[in-house]
Amino acid sequence: MPHSFTNILVHAVFGTQDRCRFIDEELRARLLPYLAGIARELDASILTGNAMPDHVHLLVRLPPNANLADVMRVAKTNSSRWVHQTWASRRMFAWQTGYGAFSVSQSNRAAVSQYIGNHEKHHRRFTFQQEFMMLLRKNGVDFDERYIGEILSPASRAGRRYAAPIPTAGAVGFLLSPASRASPRKQLPPFGGYEPRREAAADGASQLPAYS
Repeated sequence: MPHSFTNILVHAVFGTQDRCRFIDEELRARLLPYLAGIARELDASILTGNAMPDHVHLLVRLPPNANLADVMRVAKTNSSRWVHQTWASRRMFAWQTGYGAFSVSQSNRAAVSQYIGNHEKHHRRFTFQQEFMMLLRKNGVDFDERYIGEILSPASRAGRRYAAPIPTAGAVGFLLSPASRASPRKQLPPFGGYEPRREAAADGASQLPAYS
């Protein structure tokens, strides 16, 4: 066959280091367009994006020759460098070491896009840690809750930085090494802010898209 025809959709989720609330409205308005520019430089595209103060959700279409780990590595490394270079006051900004990545069928694209777009509403009911573990269970990813808690929970008062990786089962991937810079061009529309409440959902898994 002379040409390849693909539609590789991935729901990517990653948080800030120690779940620090680094992403305020000023950064949020520019971070999503910057991530979209990085994706274009890698021949990928962000179909839907949303950012909370401590984590990001992206629905990404990947090219057939893409390596997911490389895409995530470049997106996180280059965006973190850009934040440091753009704002002297944000030198502490950093992403967590790991990420979640879940395959999405075309039939569920709209549901996942809606879930990401309405994310502020979801986080009035449950925290990022609760949501992430629900996503892992929904997608059949084996994990040790102890490691998830270490990665996604805020650092201790002593300022300890956690280095434990998310387990490698299923769709969960990892940051590898730095890469060259990307130059963003086109902007995504801005998204509204939110202020979460910390009650857990009675049945949070039912709020997640089907992923089948």
